[in-house]
Amino acid sequence: MYPNCKWMKDNFHDIFSSLEQEICSLSDTFLYASGSSWSLNIMMERHARNIPNEKSLGNIALLFKVLEKLHPESK
Repeated sequence: MYPNCKWMKDNFHDIFSSLEQEICSLSDTFLYASGSSWSLNIMMERHARNIPNEKSLGNIALLFKVLEKLHPESK
């Protein structure tokens, strides 16, 4: 989109990471990795916006559902 913008090229990964964090912070469900500073940033943002951060059975069930779709042969 901006092929001649050196700043965009130099900061592409940081820009993309910020975009991903914003999407995750606004999502209905976020499965975080404990110990991850990236996940911690999202969890703090969700807390500031009063979005629940609980690890519920519903989240775990969602994870298994996704894994089954990705690997149907492992049923």
